[in-house]
This record gives sequence, C-alpha cells and structure tokens, in this order.
Amino acid sequence: MKIGSSIRLLIMQIGLTAFTLLILVYSQVGSVFATSSTSNVLANVVVSSVCEISLAPNAITFGNVAPGTFHPTNVLVTDSNNGNANANSIDIEGTNWILTSSVNFGVSNTTYNMVSSSSAITGVQLSNTLTPVTGSVVPAGGSNTIYFGVNVPVAQAAGTYTQNIILENSC
Repeated sequence: MKIGSSIRLLIMQIGLTAFTLLILVYSQVGSVFATSSTSNVLANVVVSSVCEISLAPNAITFGNVAPGTFHPTNVLVTDSNNGNANANSIDIEGTNWILTSSVNFGVSNTTYNMVSSSSAITGVQLSNTLTPVTGSVVPAGGSNTIYFGVNVPVAQAAGTYTQNIILENSC
C-alpha cells in the first residue's frame, strides 16, 4: 500500500441513525537514513607559450670615439629567454644618435652581428625599422648574444650622444 492511498470511508446505517466511520491506515515502508557520496570534478588549464626577454647589460657604453673613426662590433648584449617557448628570432631596430635636437647622426652608424669583431666595424647596419636578426633563435630558458659597434662620422660635434636600441623576441 502506498502512503496516502489508504484512506477509506465506511458508512454504516444502523436503524435510523447513520454513522460515519473514518478509518485511516498508515503504511511505513522503512526508515530513511542520511548517506554521503563522493564525486570528482575534472579541471583543466591551458598554459600559454611565451617568450620573455631579459637583456644584460641594459646599457651599452662605447667610450670615447673620435670623429671619423669607429668602435669595433664587439660590445655584447645578451638576450635571455626566460619563457617556456623558443624565440624564433630576435628583431631589432634603433633611433638616430642624439646630442641635442639639432645635433645628431644616423641610426645606420650602429652595426650589429651575432659574432664579435675586435679589429673592424662589421655586421649589419641598424635601421629604424624592426628587422629580424639572422641566426638569432633563442631557446626557452636559453640565451643568445648580439655584438654592437659604432662608426662616428667625420667632423661630428663633441659630446655624449644617446641612442635607443629596441630588441624583441618573436615566438
């Protein structure tokens, strides 16, 4: 019998008096006990591939270079990739050398190379356009070195010139 379905009415008539008898029947199937259950949730995360550049040193000093002479392409900058993906190339660009707003010389007077040269200015002329450095793969957790030199034009005014060089790892 199901709970709630066992209610019945019995009507009896004895003589002239009518009786209504209500009979309630309850059924208990059993006791309900609290139980615990365990289930698992599957979680996932996608870790991105990144190159993370770190340069050392973060400033280059060529020292005193006379007009009409050069500093060889042997001042190094180490590009370390602290990321988890290989850098397929190092891209490079620069600005003009500036003493004042009206005294400067061109970006192309700076050269760079993947190998050092101690007796000459060698390599590729720096430009103001982001350009891939040939042979410049930087593995994840690894490093690569780029060497810089400068050629000071004849009759350049004396002073301390500055230039910005931008390096970018591409992965």
